[in-house]
Amino acid sequence: MDEQKRRKTITIWFVLFLTISCTPVVISPHAQNEMVVPYNRLGEVQEVGVTSAANAWLHEDEPGTTYLRTYPAASFSIFHNAYYGWGKFGGIGGIEIIGFPSRWLYSGASGSVIAFRPYTGVQYDTDNFTIRLNLAPLTYTVGIGDGEWAAGGDLNEFAFYQLSAMVHNTYSAPFNFWLGARHAPAALGPIAGCEYIFSEKAFFRIESSVLFKPPFSIVLEQETLDRMEGVVFYSTCGVFYQVR
Repeated sequence: MDEQKRRKTITIWFVLFLTISCTPVVISPHAQNEMVVPYNRLGEVQEVGVTSAANAWLHEDEPGTTYLRTYPAASFSIFHNAYYGWGKFGGIGGIEIIGFPSRWLYSGASGSVIAFRPYTGVQYDTDNFTIRLNLAPLTYTVGIGDGEWAAGGDLNEFAFYQLSAMVHNTYSAPFNFWLGARHAPAALGPIAGCEYIFSEKAFFRIESSVLFKPPFSIVLEQETLDRMEGVVFYSTCGVFYQVR
């Protein structure tokens, strides 16, 4: 299989397609839904979770233009989250493993994609307000298709950092909710989420965001921002279980 066909078949991430397209290219804004509650836990807490996500990109189609998703129309993730609480300040960290068929990212592609996204961060929390900074500079992606595979890590530029500010209810059972805004290298927009506590250690969470092209980025080149258009509606839901 020649290199160009291989790149079309094996979707690593959208950057591969930028190198083979001769038409104007438009890409979507993107920031990750974090699925981390805006409350500092006391001491150390470890949890695992399984989620599904849907991502709708609204844009105007123009003839002769190639439209490429930064993130797939649907995906599935496995989370491991860790919390380290020190009063109003807390540390967070963990890893998200993302999987989806390649065709959900780029129409006509075959195979599948798995992305490994380790992250770390800090958050400042009061009874009704939290500000959080997450860093994920080491995202690694593997694409497999037609018996071949390739690897890359281009999503790390889009989610290199995420700064979120949220207002929320005072932590209580069984419902908690939060509302705020998030800025990332490739997106700016409002976020909202809620948590339902099944039991002492089991939780259902949903987080949604509306993502627009950011007015500036300290990570992405201006050429990449100039390619960005439209608005993204992004929602993630899943079940989490506290293991420690």
